[in-house]
Amino acid sequence: MTTTTTDARGVRFTGLAGAVLACVLLAGCAGADTTGGASAAPDEETTAGSTPSDTADTGDEESDMDDDGARNLRPKNAATEIDPLVAGATGTGLPEGVEGSTSSPAGAAWSPEPGLIYVVTNDSSSCPIIAEPTAAEEDGEIAVGLLPRRDGMCTMDWVPTTSVVQVPDGVEDGSAVAVRLGDKGTLDLPARETDGEPGPIAWVAN
Repeated sequence: MTTTTTDARGVRFTGLAGAVLACVLLAGCAGADTTGGASAAPDEETTAGSTPSDTADTGDEESDMDDDGARNLRPKNAATEIDPLVAGATGTGLPEGVEGSTSSPAGAAWSPEPGLIYVVTNDSSSCPIIAEPTAAEEDGEIAVGLLPRRDGMCTMDWVPTTSVVQVPDGVEDGSAVAVRLGDKGTLDLPARETDGEPGPIAWVAN
């Protein structure tokens, strides 16, 4: 009898141990699957999402635009590099053959191209004052509009910026005429002395 009881207990113990081992193995497999699935999701989100550089680039592009129209953006080239010479072209500095001023906020001169004048403004290089591409005739004067200053921080320097402006059809090319430059003031534009060359520049008196 003792031997039989011992054998029965041994059989039960062996069966129980096998069941426990099976449960442990199944739990281990399930845990491994759960861990792998959880780690995969963040990796997929990171890959699909925008990088910080993508977000920064979009913000920089949007900062150069305003809902209410064109603003003064810093020219990408020098005034001596404007080519072709067309209305709306801009450049930092002075065109070749045009003398600058350190005391006046704005001036104008006939350009070498018929029907176009240079409008030069002295102001911050990062927030320049730029002229509208087409002028109007008002009370016998050439009226040039100036674009509103770009919002934001501006450097405290005093740099000339050149805009090319189309004069009205009724104005004789190269003639002496009064020019009003926005809120900067009015000047007497001298006649162009030589065809194909810029005319003398006149500056707004302070």
